[in-house]
Amino acid sequence: MQNKINVNFDASKLNKTLMTGGKFVSIDIIPLKEAKAKTKQDGTTIQGEGWVLMKTHFVVQSNKDREVKMPIIGEGVVFQKTETPIVDAPKEEIPEEEINEESIPF
Repeated sequence: MQNKINVNFDASKLNKTLMTGGKFVSIDIIPLKEAKAKTKQDGTTIQGEGWVLMKTHFVVQSNKDREVKMPIIGEGVVFQKTETPIVDAPKEEIPEEEINEESIPF
């Protein structure tokens, strides 16, 4: 099964001098050597029940001159199924009390 890669990039980081006709730009989507779990700003993994968001690619603007290192302008992510879904902690059973009807004031 193939994964759908969601690619996002920041257009403000594009080198405008490399744009064709001032309208078109070529980008390269390069796979990471090893996928990494995507995290929020506080360091927690972005995940849900039965899935985790994995960072798998990075995006650079295409450049014919390979001597010049281009800055990373974006990333590619996939939703990966997890074998062990997140489970809520078991809830405590609250024992029911017997109610003495004579103690009810109404």
